[in-house]
Amino acid sequence: MKYSVKSLLDYILILLIGIFPFSPSMRSLDQIHVHALYLSMVCLFAFVILLLTRRFKVLLNTLSSKEILAFVLFLLVSLSSLIYTFNVQESVIALSKYFLFFNLLIISYTLFSEKKFFLISVIVFFGVIETLNIFNVFVDNYSWSEGLSRIRDLQGFSANQNIGSFSLAIKTPIIIYIFYKLKNRFLKYATLLILTLMFFNILIIGSRGAILALLILFVCIIGYIILTKDKKLFRGLLPIFIGFSFVIICQSYLYKSNSELQVINRATSYDDSSVNGRLNYYKACFDKIVENPIIGVGIGNWKILSLKYGSDTIESYEVPIHAHNDFLHLASELGVIGSFIYLLIFLAPIYSVWRNKNRNLLDIFLVFSIMMFLIDSNLNFPRSRPYSFINIIYILTLFHLNKNSKGDEII
Repeated sequence: MKYSVKSLLDYILILLIGIFPFSPSMRSLDQIHVHALYLSMVCLFAFVILLLTRRFKVLLNTLSSKEILAFVLFLLVSLSSLIYTFNVQESVIALSKYFLFFNLLIISYTLFSEKKFFLISVIVFFGVIETLNIFNVFVDNYSWSEGLSRIRDLQGFSANQNIGSFSLAIKTPIIIYIFYKLKNRFLKYATLLILTLMFFNILIIGSRGAILALLILFVCIIGYIILTKDKKLFRGLLPIFIGFSFVIICQSYLYKSNSELQVINRATSYDDSSVNGRLNYYKACFDKIVENPIIGVGIGNWKILSLKYGSDTIESYEVPIHAHNDFLHLASELGVIGSFIYLLIFLAPIYSVWRNKNRNLLDIFLVFSIMMFLIDSNLNFPRSRPYSFINIIYILTLFHLNKNSKGDEII
């Protein structure tokens, strides 16, 4: 098969994966299962194409990556829990999502092989689309006469504000890096505008976790500049620091009638029902971890255990199916070791960058993006939603490509 046809098929597959947020809802209240079904069919199609185009070697090479090996080990531990889990059906459903996550990661590594610039373009493109969509909803809903209360529709193409804001947050370090590397003045100004809107959207959405993650990101960037004494990087990123400060002032003004939603207050207040609910979930997880610290209760079974204490803390027919902390959630299902193996999937790239004496600036900003995902994982449940884990798949793929390329010049 000609290389041009092979490339065309690759781009078609990349497009099919990228457009999954726009797949038909099929009258579903929560599109998580619709997205999973759609992406599962795309994965099947992708593997057929990859096998027909004889890319066995590329597929096998992906298995040598430390993060992939950690993922394989995690899947084996999850499979072994079928032996003792008390609800096999729920375990199989949970396993199907992790296998989808894994398959998409393998496919992404293969499809984007030698396409680093294109992958960065994909990340930027979806970041821009999400940013403009959320900002448009804000403009349509804001009342200059009445001020601003929290707008519930500011979720982008996701089903939830937290998911939408973290989807922007995880892309932010990469787009900051792009801004720094750009030479074209027009593109640089355009990127600065998009970044400013991204900051604005994250702060105006009011997701406490995403705001905290963004503040931590800037602390880490400043800390890196101080440690490396990189004056050139400081000068290059100064417009972004100014833009972020400007956005904080704007957000505080727009929320002048709702001071509890202003940036500092939002990031440091922990006395509302959302926080209290999470603390109850965490306590329940700790109780189960103490009872079963080694093997847990079986993959996918936390939601059943939540029936016991969810009814005591929620005044409706609903009970929690996620602990709003992926690592505690998995520790209760697979034991502490199983949860740690899952964590290794994301620590492996960070460790590789730390050990690499020839690391470049893109490596550092990829670590920042992984850090954003880990913050999200400690406050939400990105492992279970395709809209969330597709972002970390792109980041891990970019890390894999950058590790195997010379330098970080991409523009």
